[in-house]
This record gives sequence, C-alpha cells and structure tokens, in this order.
Amino acid sequence: MTSLFYVTVTGALGAVPLAAFDWQTPQAWQWGLLGLAAVFGTLGHFMLTEAHRRAPASLLAPFVYTQIIPMIVIGFFAFGDLPDAWTLAGALVVIASGLYVLYRERRAAAGPPV
Repeated sequence: MTSLFYVTVTGALGAVPLAAFDWQTPQAWQWGLLGLAAVFGTLGHFMLTEAHRRAPASLLAPFVYTQIIPMIVIGFFAFGDLPDAWTLAGALVVIASGLYVLYRERRAAAGPPV
C-alpha cells in the first residue's frame, strides 16, 4: 500500500504543473471516465505490486510482453501509427532477452542435471 501511495502522489504532483498550462475543465461524462481510469489504474498497480510480492520478476516479465500486440493495434486504430522496423527489432530483442532470463532462471531452480 505504501508503494501504491507513493506512485499515486508522485504521478499527481508531476502532472499538476503540466496540466496548469493547458487546463480545460472536463465535461460531466469525462469526469466519469477519469474516475474509471483512477479506479482501474489503482487496481492495476495494486495487482502488479501483489504479483511482484508473490513471484519473481523473471517469471512475471513475459506477461508484460503480451501488452505489445494490443498496444500496436490500439496505436494504429487510435492514432494511425505503426511501429517502424527498428522499434519492432528492439521489441524482439527485449522479448527474447526476457524469455532467455526466464528459461535460465527455471533451469537454475531445477538444479544440476543428474
């Protein structure tokens, strides 16, 4: 809960100065969306913190990589943006590295071969 609190406070304090320069009062339905974003964001951070408390990061990292595909799709439909070849190559390097670390950690946990 302490970690969640500090992430929230830091994010809010970092956003306030930026928002002050271009503030537009949200409409009623936008306040509802902001509230939903706050609830789901808080729940997501809490669940991520719990996952890292219960499992090693090397086990959890591959699950984060699954976000790449929907983010590419959302980026295309929302902004008309597609990643270039260098971005995809970098993503593949990061994914391959994470999967290798997972493989190595599982192999080390299994112990030496008999």
